[in-house]
Formats: sequence, C-alpha cells, structure tokens
Amino acid sequence: MTGSYRLAAAVLAALLFSSSSPVHADSNSAAVTQIGLDASNPNTALLDQYDSFQSAGAYQYGSGNRAVQTQMGTNYGSSNTADISQSGVNNRATQYQSQDGLGGRNFASKYQEGGGNEGYQEQYGHDNWEEDIQIGDFNWDAQYQAGGFNTARIEQWGIANRAIQQQTGEYNVARVYQNGSYNSAEQYQTGSNNYAEISQTGDYNTGVQVQVGDANYLSLTQNGSSNYCYMEQRGTGKTYSLTQTGSGNVTYVYQY
Repeated sequence: MTGSYRLAAAVLAALLFSSSSPVHADSNSAAVTQIGLDASNPNTALLDQYDSFQSAGAYQYGSGNRAVQTQMGTNYGSSNTADISQSGVNNRATQYQSQDGLGGRNFASKYQEGGGNEGYQEQYGHDNWEEDIQIGDFNWDAQYQAGGFNTARIEQWGIANRAIQQQTGEYNVARVYQNGSYNSAEQYQTGSNNYAEISQTGDYNTGVQVQVGDANYLSLTQNGSSNYCYMEQRGTGKTYSLTQTGSGNVTYVYQY
C-alpha cells in the first residue's frame, strides 16, 4: 500500500472510530491530518469520543508523532473540544476530558513544534480551559484540572524544559512561561479564585508554587540561571510576588 493510500485509510479509520459510540451519542466530529507517514516511523492518531457535541482534531507533520484524544460527557450540555497540532519528529501528546453533567464545555488545545516534546492534558468537570505550546526539543509538560471554570496555560520555548500544573476547585488560573533550557516549574492549587504564575527566562531555574484556600495570588519571575524558589500559601486572600535576577538565588516563602 502506498503512502497516500495508507494516509487515506488512517484518516477514514479515525473518522469512523470517533463517530462510533453509544446509542445516546450524537453530533460527534473528528478531523485527522497526517503528513510524512513512514513504515519505520509512522504517525499515529487515536480518537475516542462519547456522548453529545464532541469535537476533536489531530494534525501531525513529520514522522513518529503520536496523538491520543479521549472525551466523555453526559447528554446535559456536553460540548468538549480538543485540538492537537504537532510538527516535527517523535512528539507525543495526550488529551483526556470528562464532564460532570453541570454544563460541559471543556476545552483543550495542544501545539508542539520541534522534536521529542511530550505533553499531557487532563480535565474533569465543566467549563475548564487548557492550552499549552511547546517550541523546541525535549520539552515536557502536564496539566490537570478538576472542577469548574478553571484556566491553565503553559508556554515553553527552548530545550528540555519541564512544567506541571494541577488545579482542583473553581475559577482558578495557572500560567507558566519558560524560555531557555532545563527549567522546571510546578504549580498546585486547591480551592477557588486562586491565581498563580511562573515566568522563567534562562537555564536551570526551578520554581514551585502551592496554594490551598481561596482568593490567593502568587507570582514568580526568574531571570538568569540556577535559581530556586519554593512558595506556599494557605488560607484566604494571601498575596506574594517575587523576582529573582542573576544566578544561584534560593528563596523559600510560607504564608499561613
């Protein structure tokens, strides 16, 4: 089978697979575009959708890319949307969304350009929003949200950056920006109306932020190399903002 026929067969199979679901499911849609299929390093896209008004797209260019998308919901207001775009070699992306029947409308978007990047997105609940962008090589990120009306975004530029965000509750916002190499960022929030952001420019910086409670705010900016910061807040209405400039700075902040 030639490459073009193999591509057409892959697209058709994905479309048929994504639209086959339980009897109560309807209005599913799926789009798969793969360019650069190779017998030894094929692109792979797996779509699995259940219930109403789901939409998924996987767009891959190069060889050895992999994309996995799974969406589940209820008939009450289900409207999940998931999108993956990969350009390069051996990138991997996974998206999983499940709704709780309180309105639906979860959204997840993933864009990768380069080689060896890997991303994971997982959402439970309703009206959550996730986006991540990876430009470069061997970057890794993971985002997890449970609840409603949460927002999470990760943007990585460079080589071998690592980022994790986890939110549980409602109306929380978490953002990470990394530009450089071998930076690490972690953010964990539990409660409602919390905001956390980390911005890293340089190499080998590490930032960890933890918030438990409601209406808390944390902001960390790292410019330089080999800086380390850990910040933790518990309670209501706590606020802290920190900037590290240069190299080798170490900071610990606790507010209770």
